[in-house]
Amino acid sequence: MSQFNARIGRRYLGKLGQQITVSTLVFDSQDIAKWKRAIDSARSRLNPRRKLLYELYDNIAIDGHLESVMGKRSMAITNKEVQFVPHDEDGDVPEGIREWILEAPWFHNMLELATTAVPYGHALIELNPGSSGRIESVELINRANVRPEDGFVFYDVHTQSDGVYYREDAKYKPYLVEVGGRKDYGRLMTASQYVIYKRGAFGDWAQFAEIFGMPFRVGKYNPYDDATRIKLSDALEQAGGAAHIVIPDGTSLEFHDTNQAGKSEVFKDLVDACNSEISKIFLGQTMTTEDGSSKSQSQTHKEVEGEVFLSDQLRMQYLLNWQFKDRMIALGAGELSRGRLAFAGSDALPLDKQIEIYHKLWTMGLDIDPKFLYETFGVVPGENANLDDLGGDDPDPNDDGGQDPDSDPQGGGEGDNPEGGAPAPVPEDPKSDEDSKPDVPKKKERARAAAKLTAEVGLLYASSCCHPQRETTTIEAAGRDDIWQRIVRGVHSGKIKPGSVDPELHAWLVTRLMRAVFSGYGGNFKRFEPESADYAMLASLERNVHIFSAYKDYQALRAVTDELTDDQGKVRSFSAFKKQAAKVGRIHNVTYLQTEYNLAVASAQMASKWAQIQATKKDLPYLKFSTVGDANVRDDHQRLDGIVRKADDAFWDRFYPPLDYGCRCDVVQLPRGRATDLGRRNLPSLKPEFRTNTAKTGVVFPPKHPYYQVQKRDRAKARKLWGLKPPKR
Repeated sequence: MSQFNARIGRRYLGKLGQQITVSTLVFDSQDIAKWKRAIDSARSRLNPRRKLLYELYDNIAIDGHLESVMGKRSMAITNKEVQFVPHDEDGDVPEGIREWILEAPWFHNMLELATTAVPYGHALIELNPGSSGRIESVELINRANVRPEDGFVFYDVHTQSDGVYYREDAKYKPYLVEVGGRKDYGRLMTASQYVIYKRGAFGDWAQFAEIFGMPFRVGKYNPYDDATRIKLSDALEQAGGAAHIVIPDGTSLEFHDTNQAGKSEVFKDLVDACNSEISKIFLGQTMTTEDGSSKSQSQTHKEVEGEVFLSDQLRMQYLLNWQFKDRMIALGAGELSRGRLAFAGSDALPLDKQIEIYHKLWTMGLDIDPKFLYETFGVVPGENANLDDLGGDDPDPNDDGGQDPDSDPQGGGEGDNPEGGAPAPVPEDPKSDEDSKPDVPKKKERARAAAKLTAEVGLLYASSCCHPQRETTTIEAAGRDDIWQRIVRGVHSGKIKPGSVDPELHAWLVTRLMRAVFSGYGGNFKRFEPESADYAMLASLERNVHIFSAYKDYQALRAVTDELTDDQGKVRSFSAFKKQAAKVGRIHNVTYLQTEYNLAVASAQMASKWAQIQATKKDLPYLKFSTVGDANVRDDHQRLDGIVRKADDAFWDRFYPPLDYGCRCDVVQLPRGRATDLGRRNLPSLKPEFRTNTAKTGVVFPPKHPYYQVQKRDRAKARKLWGLKPPKR
């Protein structure tokens, strides 16, 4: 196995873990007020700090039941063997992979640290090479010094004035493995309250037992014999610690027993309830950690727990085959590109369980290869299934798809509008052939055009369902449903006319897509100086998103308007129209928008990386194209894997990722290398909209996108697209 080049970046700085000052976490009594204060501090929008939250977590983690369920969740990963599965079924597993990675103690330690992201929400793990060049140990960067929201590590958690953007720093990034989301605070955030309540219940229970758990003794003495009273009192003192009283004989004393049947059960019930909630938080059920009432119920709970564990394993496999494998390949473990990493037995699940798991992962936004599903579940592809090219053939360059040839949806040229950030108006076509046609044929033709465009976009986006995303955020429904319901009512009543653009929907779309851009780029306009290249890039991406959202808005309204009448040209009732309109809204504003959101994240990530490449190309002049290396990689992208060219080479003008919807490809910076002879490589033919470098053009959604096709009758009205004001920064 080739030697890991552990000196990349280490020529300048030592380990990141050695650069920071770690403050001691304070162990103190915890209450609900401190829990709320810690959460508020961590979730602050202006200055998020997690130190109080992690002090709380480390404190409440000293709990027997919590430690048990956390350990059980962790062991679902650490007790499983990770194997290397070659892409070639007959291929051998390189001995170096097994000896120096999979069976090395540091790899097991890395998996243990990675599982802590479940309770804590985040883990930044540093790979530490030894003198041989191979990784020999791993270290968890102190969580309190990490701000995942923008990928920053503080040198000193108290000052927070200096540090490293670890997602961007070329010297540290190759040695860091990040687990967890940017705003994931872990299962302990929810579980903490129950541990706090349980501790209070245990304290009260102990006090109750001390007072009422032992018998109360009464000693009587002759009221005229004081010496006897003293002796009796001493005797009771020496007889044990139970409560007692000495009274004169002949007097009376009444006891009101507060320890009646069931009185102490209130404490036990509270402790049991807290334990039950903690089990549900980590394991999804209770009966595998507590007594079950029946075998059938226990089996059901066991299955729920098993699904939680399998979900953890699949997420860990994505981490290993995406982030971790890329790091190792960049450090010299090139043999890893010949296969994928998988947990032993993960491919031997019952088919029904696999269906459930893959369905859940798909609903979370993770892409799954249709070819894999057809083969795994033995499903025969339908006659319309095109497994070789889900994106369709490249369009005829002479076919404008109905779009006005004189219009440019991205602006530019003399017709550009510098203030509105939008292109020149589409020229009006005063005489349309459609005007002379009967109403029913015209409506049918327009409906067919809308349906054709919707299908065209769906076919274009189809490949995005085949691949896990770089980073996925589910498009929330809040606000969108109200906007769409208002549009549906307006279209049905005639207040909203065909070919228009709804300003509120447009603003909602811009906000969601710009959130994706900011997420991928690692910050918004406030982070960068107005005169900087980063600020200019964000401005360009914003302008493109603003224009694209207007066209998307137009197409959604065009599609829903065409649902007013049925195939015979008859007007639908409002209830029937509402059902059809709901389908249109879900397709354009949920399903398609999710794919567009993911593309915006990926494009912005790679645009940000391009800026880093330009800043460091003197020390790292070469770039290597790198796929994730798993079974989901497209064949066209696999043909590019391993190509090395200089950072300034024209090759990257056409083959810089992302290269398709859902593309997870990346480039790796190298201090030295040998340029690949492209004449010996069979370069793929990409979709027209991806034959570009987003980082250079500043465009996420290029003019080739079908949304930019405007129907002839709407060309005059389309100028409303340009009248919308750009979003405020």
